[in-house]
Amino acid sequence: MQKFGVTVYRKAHKVDVEWRVKFDDGGVSGSANTDTPSYEELVQLALTGIEKHWNIPDEISTAKGNYRVNIKPVLSETHAAPSLTLQVEVNKSFNRSVNASCVCGFVGRVAGSIGKNSSGLLDTSRAWYLQGFFENRKYPIYYIKNHFMMTVAHESGHVVLASYAYKSIGLNNYSWVHKGSSKGVGFNVFNAYSIPKSGEKGHESMPLLSADLMKYYNDQIDPPDYYAVEYDIKSLIWLSQLIVGK
Repeated sequence: MQKFGVTVYRKAHKVDVEWRVKFDDGGVSGSANTDTPSYEELVQLALTGIEKHWNIPDEISTAKGNYRVNIKPVLSETHAAPSLTLQVEVNKSFNRSVNASCVCGFVGRVAGSIGKNSSGLLDTSRAWYLQGFFENRKYPIYYIKNHFMMTVAHESGHVVLASYAYKSIGLNNYSWVHKGSSKGVGFNVFNAYSIPKSGEKGHESMPLLSADLMKYYNDQIDPPDYYAVEYDIKSLIWLSQLIVGK
């Protein structure tokens, strides 16, 4: 199944990427209010988030020179990445978004079958719009939207990391542990991700400019400052079915 369609324009040194995505409606956990977005609004935020956080200002370097990459997410019912459920949390709890695509092979198939199309701790492919959690802490609406857009971009990126690592070198946990910046949850679903502290292996210091979209940090970083890195964008292209244009 081809999740990505890529066209390379050699003369223009440009790469166009069509990222085929699929979402489904997880509804609202709690009592909705006037600030609660509709599912249609969540979908638009999700598409905007992927496009924003996976398009970087710099060109990628190749043996044939530098190329400008334009990534465009499109809704698709076929030949798409595994569906990601979009759900609003109006209560005050912090529900952790997660994607079973972060693990490939047999382990990934097992993880993907647990809690399918459900909510809660066993849900394995869900992005939360944390309205209640952030409203309770007096965050503005724009921050909640920015956080959701970044979250969807991050969860969608697990497809790239896991597929590339598994197909290229056979690693199963590269995406699960966020490139080594987290310790993962193992098989105890009641444990949260553990992030290495300063001095521990895998600790990520506060970035000077943009933060790696697919890593975890101890520091609080503004959601718009997360971007995909060049290596992950190259991995996405490597996974695709290339079309070479003029």
